[in-house]
Amino acid sequence: MGILAFYIVVGPWALDPKSVLWLLHRDPLQHYTGWVFFRHTPWLFPLGLNPNFGMDIGTSIVFSDSIPLFAIFFKAFTSVLSEPFQYFGYWVLACFIFQAVFASMLINLFSKNWLIIFLASGIFIFSPIMLYRLAWHMSLMGQFLILAGFYLNFRTLQHKRIMLWALLLSITTLVHFYLLVMVLCLWLASLFDQFLIQKNINVIKFIKELGLVFFCIFITAWLAGYFTVTGKSIEAIGYGISQVNLIALFDPMGWSYLLKWIPQTTGIYEGFNYFGAGAIWVFIFSVISVCIQKRCFYTNFVSLVYRHIFLIIFLFFMFLFAITNNVKIGNLSFTFPISESLLSICSTLRASSRMFWPVLYLLMLAIIYFVIKGYRTNTAIAILLIGFLLQAIDTSAGWLPTQKIMHKQSIERSKADLVDPFWEIAGKHYKKVMLKPPMEMPPPEWPWGIFGQYASKYHMATNSVFLSRPDIEKMKKSKKQFEAILNTGSFSEDTLYILNNENAATVLPNLKESDLLARIDGFNVLAPGWNSCKDCLPISDKLKFSDLLPSIKSAELISFNASSNHKSFLSNGWSNPEVWGVWAEAPKATLLLPLPPNGAKFAQINTRAFISSRHPLQRVSIWANGIYIKQVELKQGDQNLIDIPIPKQVLIPGYVRLEFEFFDRIRPMDISNSKDDRYLSMGLISAIMR
Repeated sequence: MGILAFYIVVGPWALDPKSVLWLLHRDPLQHYTGWVFFRHTPWLFPLGLNPNFGMDIGTSIVFSDSIPLFAIFFKAFTSVLSEPFQYFGYWVLACFIFQAVFASMLINLFSKNWLIIFLASGIFIFSPIMLYRLAWHMSLMGQFLILAGFYLNFRTLQHKRIMLWALLLSITTLVHFYLLVMVLCLWLASLFDQFLIQKNINVIKFIKELGLVFFCIFITAWLAGYFTVTGKSIEAIGYGISQVNLIALFDPMGWSYLLKWIPQTTGIYEGFNYFGAGAIWVFIFSVISVCIQKRCFYTNFVSLVYRHIFLIIFLFFMFLFAITNNVKIGNLSFTFPISESLLSICSTLRASSRMFWPVLYLLMLAIIYFVIKGYRTNTAIAILLIGFLLQAIDTSAGWLPTQKIMHKQSIERSKADLVDPFWEIAGKHYKKVMLKPPMEMPPPEWPWGIFGQYASKYHMATNSVFLSRPDIEKMKKSKKQFEAILNTGSFSEDTLYILNNENAATVLPNLKESDLLARIDGFNVLAPGWNSCKDCLPISDKLKFSDLLPSIKSAELISFNASSNHKSFLSNGWSNPEVWGVWAEAPKATLLLPLPPNGAKFAQINTRAFISSRHPLQRVSIWANGIYIKQVELKQGDQNLIDIPIPKQVLIPGYVRLEFEFFDRIRPMDISNSKDDRYLSMGLISAIMR
């Protein structure tokens, strides 16, 4: 059943290890690229380390969501694997097979009829919440691990439970962190039920199992590289956004021909928790069964709940976590505040709606149970047959378009972004490729994937990556080191630099004659030592300031907010532009302004100052074209106008270079309740040249 479902939903082409084009988009690009870097990196300890994928901010194979279980296994055979090689098709096949295996094992606990087992398992296999992850997060298709956790809870004989739970949780650790949390909850529930309710284990066995299983999880997580990211880096923002809507079970979000998408309910795609038309069909008959046989149902239900009371409690809290403090019922929304400390903890699992999956699967198991126990065998078979057909056919409204898109991507090569012969020569000449700014959460206009793929092709290290949990402290340190390199011109001879306009303008004065700064295929490329390289392609079209900085007119307002096209004037020492402008966050900052066609006698800048009653003054010294102009004292929080005369001495023809030094920088967190740890002083709003 699992193999058949795979061939229907996906197709055999995904099992071709050289078929990688279907992975070179969206999230699968992150997963595949992380694997390629990991494959070609020498074995390190812990085994999951992947330093070339991110360089200074590099972590491990865990944080590219590349399914460490398969990545570590296949890396052992990398010398005999094809080039390219992908294992994600095999992983998806495994998910279909084991979803069928563990579903059938669960149904087998209360029915020995092979046809009932077959049909009921089919409903699990075509679960929308599993199939939905096919084109996005393939590691999260491993929902058979949840079913395995339920099986270990409900099986009659609990022999070898320590070994089986340790094995299951270790495997889950090597698949995905969210699944680990879910299965961990199922294990703890089973442990407490066996110890306190069913009394099948004593105190010594309880402590032994608790210690051994947690030890196995810890060792596995350490080997995989979980602990390369520490502190607040494991947190994320947005808890309460991707919550589960209380009617999500019945909202197909386009995954049904029979049911319509309920508008404005589930929010972003993470809220998807559709039951499936077949499961809803079985649900209706299970309710009828319960209503008809109330006494029998009540007795059996109370007994079942009591034997697994901790499982019910754990699932209830997972349900509450999935709802979040921003409760939604259809279009209605109710929000209640929670403490910052609790919000910080919850943010570790930002995609909270995923925590509803165990609840959904238990509901699916329960309704199948009530149909099997509440009807005669032939009637139950008929109900499950219709339910299975509905589940498989109706959900094709979702998985069939996904299949077509994936198959199309698997055979159609996308247009290459890097076509110039320069890239091939550079890929063989340099050992690293670095982007400025490095990728944190890459905006669409600065795609990390282009240079991530480029670096992987030529086995170069790169900071052009996308990580599910980047290490914040490493990123801050890397940013400072990169800025120091650009500001001082101490470029590494083995590194190719890809720069945005403002950074390219910053490095222009620091170039050596042997260094190349050119725009190739639309990207600003700094190639140290290129001009003196005998085997390198000669490039005459070098970048100038006029290619990087837009021209201005006299008295034109030059704004520095996030949406302005004047951000390229910000050379170094500035924070990220905001809606109003940009803060200086370094002890010194530089601004490079083009002169109007008729020249200018002075520049007037409009600034903010980070001041308060506890910190009432910001002192700023100003230089223009290397000449000291004056020191000013900023005492207003906003609208500080500063006139700066432009000296006749010229550093760069047609431009004025303004430098600022700040003496009273302070962090917002030091004088208020803010968590902002930047050292702030002056904020730049706009400038005018007259």
